Amino acid sequence: MLRAHLLESTAARQIALVDAVVPAAVDHAHDAFQPMAPEVFAAYFDQWEGERGHQLWIRNKADRILISGAGHFSPEDRPAEVAGALVDFLT
Repeated sequence: MLRAHLLESTAARQIALVDAVVPAAVDHAHDAFQPMAPEVFAAYFDQWEGERGHQLWIRNKADRILISGAGHFSPEDRPAEVAGALVDFLT
């Protein structure tokens, strides 16, 4: 959904990212390496440049939800808490 929103302007009222580390990981699924095209890279990362990007980062940091006791695989580590946070966010 995030990729469709960023690259194809698919409408999204809300998007929840769980354990999101690097958006580029989409291009590395199933151990098949494909370099990210420059326009795709720009769609993901240009928004974080300059003062506007800094303000977006601060805004996003303030809205994030941390699940206590969850590691990198939070849906496996704390499934009930992750589900609850998603329900709260999406409703």
